[in-house]
Amino acid sequence: SYADGLDSEDGNKKDSGFVKRLVRRIIENLQLEIDDVTVKLRGCGYSVGVVLQSLSLVSTDQRGNRAFIDRSTNASRSNSELFLHKALHITGLGFYCDEVSKYGSLSTAQHEPSEHAYILSPLSFEATLRQSDCIRCVDFPKYMILSQLST
Repeated sequence: SYADGLDSEDGNKKDSGFVKRLVRRIIENLQLEIDDVTVKLRGCGYSVGVVLQSLSLVSTDQRGNRAFIDRSTNASRSNSELFLHKALHITGLGFYCDEVSKYGSLSTAQHEPSEHAYILSPLSFEATLRQSDCIRCVDFPKYMILSQLST
C-alpha cells in the first residue's frame, strides 16, 4: 500500500544516515603506521632506493594526543569538537643512488643506511591538519596545515 511505501523510504533514509555516520567515523579514526621500509632497484650498473624509518598518520585531539574521534553527533558540541585533527610523522625518509661494481656487489655497504650515496639524505617531517566542519568559515580557515621539516 501507499503508507507501507512511505515507511520503507523513511527506513532507507535512516539506514543510509547510519551508514554515512559509520563510514565517516571509520575514516576519521583510520590510523596508519609503517616501520622500516627499503625499496631498491638494481640495473645498468646502479642501485637506486628509498628508505623509510617510520611513518605514522593518526587522529588526535586539539592538544596533539592520540584520540578516538566521534563528530557524528551535532548536538551539544563545543568549539573544539568542530575540528578534525590529524598528525603525520615521517622519520628517516631518504633517496639514494649507489654504483654497483662490475662483480655485482655494491661499492658501498649494502645494509648500512649511512653508507649509501644519498640524493636526499634521510630527513624527518611532521605535519598537523585541522579541518573544520563548518560550511562557511569566517573566523578561521576551513583547513589549516602546520608542518616542520628537519634533517
